[in-house]
Amino acid sequence: MYQMGLFDVDDAYARVDACGDPLAKLQAMINWNGLEKLMNGITFDANYNGGKGGRKPLCGLMMAKIMILQAYNNLSDDRVEFLINDRLSYKRFLSLGLSQKAPDAKTIWLWRERIRHGGLHEKIFAWFESELVKAGFEAKDGQIVDATFVPTHKPTDKHKKQLAEDIPLTAAQMRQSDADASFTKKGNVTYHGYKNHTSVDAKWKLIRMQKVSTASVHDSQKLTSIIRSPSEDANAEDRKLWADSAYRSEATEVMLKEKGLCSQIHERAYRKHPLTEVQKIANRMKSKVRARIEHVYGHMETAMGGMLIHTIGLGRATVKVAFKNLAYNMHRFAFLESRRKQENCS
Repeated sequence: MYQMGLFDVDDAYARVDACGDPLAKLQAMINWNGLEKLMNGITFDANYNGGKGGRKPLCGLMMAKIMILQAYNNLSDDRVEFLINDRLSYKRFLSLGLSQKAPDAKTIWLWRERIRHGGLHEKIFAWFESELVKAGFEAKDGQIVDATFVPTHKPTDKHKKQLAEDIPLTAAQMRQSDADASFTKKGNVTYHGYKNHTSVDAKWKLIRMQKVSTASVHDSQKLTSIIRSPSEDANAEDRKLWADSAYRSEATEVMLKEKGLCSQIHERAYRKHPLTEVQKIANRMKSKVRARIEHVYGHMETAMGGMLIHTIGLGRATVKVAFKNLAYNMHRFAFLESRRKQENCS
């Protein structure tokens, strides 16, 4: 049987670094002090088990990092517990020793609940926005708004049959039913769950504003909550706002004008009033910029394991989506910072 040598762990980490560990880059590039202070606000009763002692309080920063890992890789609580125990890169990112065990799935769930009840997910997202500005990645060249579906588990056929026959669900069934999630249809596809409404700056492709709603809410209904009013000295480019034709209406155009924003929303065709050639050309020009927000959602679907969640209720879905948006911003920041350093060196 192989006996572990004195430098085996260091050699293993060296091989991970040689392959380009993205978590090591993230750890080095981000100043985590602000997040640590926010998470220190979460406390647990030391005598919850009758003062019998037990495991020492967990580090809040480590728990927040676990949720970032979950969000970027779309991992369940049980799966992330296994992978933390299994992977060197995860342990190093969380500052865990090789022999230290990961927090169990129930503990991760409990910390996320504390974040939800304290509204900390909004403060955490705002904290990283301030870090982006400090690093020189303030929002520029206007904003792009859109929404993407966040699917969740659908009601089972058994539940549907019971409800159709006026048979009430049991208490256990009710606990597993998501009363907040809703159905909606886009084209020929039916979706069930929630929506992630976001505003992305046109220059850096970073998410600046976010809002979560049930899936049946129309995109335009959350527009005012995800747009930023420009500063008085903002230039013409920074005042532009791009969106697809679903957001277009007379009321929206008036609202944007009042906020000092220049509408770049796509023109839409109406019955018996098709788009003119000029409008089609204008839409194609707008699409060149507006498409950048689709890159964000595309990255979430491919590199980040998709948007599917398995929580119940709008509150828990909001926390999950907030960390998804945060994880995207962190990895986008790491990419932009690396590219900037390469350009400076060249």
